[in-house]
Amino acid sequence: MEADYVIVGAGSAGCVLANRLTEDPNVRVVLIEAGGRDWNPLIHIPVGFMKLLDHKTLTWGFKAEADPGTNGRAIPYPRGRVLGGSSSINGLIYIRGQPEDFDHWAQLGNRGWGWDDVLPFFRSAERWTGDVADIHGTTGILTTSPMREQPEGCRAIIEAAQELGIEYRPDVNNLPHGTGDSIGWCQQTRGGRRRASAARTYLRPALKRPNLQLVTKALVHRILPAPSEEAVKPAYHHPRPRSPCGFQGEASN
Repeated sequence: MEADYVIVGAGSAGCVLANRLTEDPNVRVVLIEAGGRDWNPLIHIPVGFMKLLDHKTLTWGFKAEADPGTNGRAIPYPRGRVLGGSSSINGLIYIRGQPEDFDHWAQLGNRGWGWDDVLPFFRSAERWTGDVADIHGTTGILTTSPMREQPEGCRAIIEAAQELGIEYRPDVNNLPHGTGDSIGWCQQTRGGRRRASAARTYLRPALKRPNLQLVTKALVHRILPAPSEEAVKPAYHHPRPRSPCGFQGEASN
């Protein structure tokens, strides 16, 4: 098994990388994931995430340290162990963040991370299904949508916040510089009745390409130097009987 690139982890970033790299048919890519396929129906039903936050096989089972603020409880810290990673188990919330935070990162010396720098990438990645707005993209891969369910309890919270003088924002991802405290409905990584995970939006189309090979249920333990200075060999464990426990090939670093 040889490749130009080996991607360790088919989480959100790994799925995007697999898609982008294999757009070039001359580039061979192997994607290794510790978890299994995203076949559990609870992954794809938006309300199913409540059953996934501490799932025994679809998460890593991490917990936060017990704290007095949680009455001594160790709260689950959900991280996905499945194709799509945490994008397959989370609450589907799509929030870009505060523009001032991005600008602060740029001021610290991280060139290219200012809000005006990253906004085109947010827009190019997005397939927004709500009302047309310049802040959103509509031709990307990641499907996003307005919040469909608006329970009465949540409506009451928003109304109470407005009574306290907190501004209501109809689009929580459209926050001009200087926007103060505000409240509004979250947006979702969701297309119709299904979750729009990174596995479903980025990886699934890429798996049709002959230059992408997917290895699941393979936990990478270490990266081994190869004879060539520009190559590496990931070593992994696979539970399948009599299967090799290593990557028989080289990949560029």
